[in-house]
Amino acid sequence: MITPLDFMDALMHAPFDGATFLKLKTINIRETPAQLQRWLVAEKSDYTGGWTKRFSKYVKKEFGFNLSTEPLSVMGELLAKAVKTATIPITLEFTDHADWKPGKFGDSGSCWWGDQKKSRIGLLRNGGGAICIYYADEKPRGRLWYFPLSHGKFSVIFNIYDKEDDLTILGISRILAMKYGVSYMRAYSLNFPESYLNGEGSGYLVGSEIEDRPITLTFARQKLSASDVSGFLPFDMDIGDTKITLPPHAVVEDKHDSCHRCNCDLDEDDVYHDPDRNIYCSDCYWEVYFSCYYCNEDDLRDEACSNPDGDLCCQTCFDDRFETCEDCDEVYAKEDLSWMEGAERSVCQGCQENNYFYCEDCQKDYHQNDANSTIAGAVCDDCFTNYTECDHCHEYEHDDNIGDVNVEDGTEEWCEVCRDRHATHCNECHHWYSNDDGHCECEVEEE
Repeated sequence: MITPLDFMDALMHAPFDGATFLKLKTINIRETPAQLQRWLVAEKSDYTGGWTKRFSKYVKKEFGFNLSTEPLSVMGELLAKAVKTATIPITLEFTDHADWKPGKFGDSGSCWWGDQKKSRIGLLRNGGGAICIYYADEKPRGRLWYFPLSHGKFSVIFNIYDKEDDLTILGISRILAMKYGVSYMRAYSLNFPESYLNGEGSGYLVGSEIEDRPITLTFARQKLSASDVSGFLPFDMDIGDTKITLPPHAVVEDKHDSCHRCNCDLDEDDVYHDPDRNIYCSDCYWEVYFSCYYCNEDDLRDEACSNPDGDLCCQTCFDDRFETCEDCDEVYAKEDLSWMEGAERSVCQGCQENNYFYCEDCQKDYHQNDANSTIAGAVCDDCFTNYTECDHCHEYEHDDNIGDVNVEDGTEEWCEVCRDRHATHCNECHHWYSNDDGHCECEVEEE
C-alpha cells in the first residue's frame, strides 16, 4: 500500500513545475480510488496498468491536464523503492560504534570517513550511532545514522548507503515505526551546520513524541554533552522478512586513551576497536587485523587465508569458494576442480590431464598408477580382473572376447582380433583352429 507519507515524499522529490506541484499537493492519496492506493492492481477497473499510468489518468480526469513524463517517472521510481523496502528480507542492527573499514556497508564514498570524519566521531560521542543493514544471509549491505532527541522520545535518521540502491530512509523509518508502534515523519527543517547531510537535507523522525520543529545538529565540534538514549531498548523482533537486533546502547565516553598495541596517544579521529573493545591506532589495527576481500568483515591477520590472486579473506569465505588440489596442493576455485570418483580425490584440470585416466568399463576416473593396459585401452584394477591375456599376441582382452583356439599342442585362449586374422572357424563343429599348426577334427574325419 502507498501511504500519504510515501506519496508526499515522492512528490517533493519529483521535478514538477511550481503550478503542477501545488495542485498535486492537494491530493490526499487515502481519498483517491483504491486502485491508486496500491502499487500493483490485478483486477480490471477504471484505473489499470502501472501506477504512473493510473495516476496520470486520475490527474487528467480530476484536474484536466497531462503530467510531464520525466517528473512522473521520478515519482514512480521513488514510490517503487518505498514499497519495495518493506518487502526486502534484511536484518537491522543498532550499534554505538562505526570503526569499520570504509566500504564495508556500501559507504566507500562517504565523506564521514574523509573530510567530515569529525562528524562521525562527534555523532558517536554524543549518543548517536549507526543502523547497520545486512542481507538475509547476514552479509553487510548498507547503513545509515541515527541520533536520539528529547531524551530518547524520538530519533532522527539520515545518510543512508545501500549496495543495491533499493533501500530508502523512508522505508527504514516505516519498519522502525512498525517495530516500536510509534510514528514517523519527514524532517523538513533539519539543519546540519559544519556537517554534510545526504539527499538535500533529507532525514526522518521516528519516535513516540515527535516534535515538528526546526532541528539543528552539529557533530563536527570537539565536545558536546551526551544525549539520553533511553528511548531505544535492547530486544529482538521479527517484522515479516525483516529482523531487527538492538543491542544495549553505550555512549562513547569523551576521553583520549592510548593504543592497546603501541601505547601511543590516540587522536580522536584515529580510534579503532577490536571485538573485545580494545582500542588501537589505525596503523596498529590494520597490522593486526585485515578486512576480508569478500564479506568485508575484519579478522586477525594470523588467521587470514589468501585467494589465488593474493587477496586476503577469512577462513569462512575461503572454505565457501576455494579448495586445494589434492595432487599439486595449489588453491583453486571450487568450480575449477574435478572429482575423480574412482580415486576419490579432487584435482585441478592440469593434474587430471597428466595424472588420471578414464576407465571405459566402470566409467570412473583413476590415477595412472592404477591403470592396466588392454586392447580396448586402460582399465582400473577392479575391471582388469575381467580381462585375460591372449596367448597369441599377449595383449589383454575382456573375457567376453576371449575364446579357445586349437593349436598343434592343444588349445590356447586367443583374443577376437587374433582369431579373425590367424585362425579359421569350422562351421561343422564350431571350433577355431590355428592357420599355422591347428587341425580341425571334422576335416580329418572327412578325409
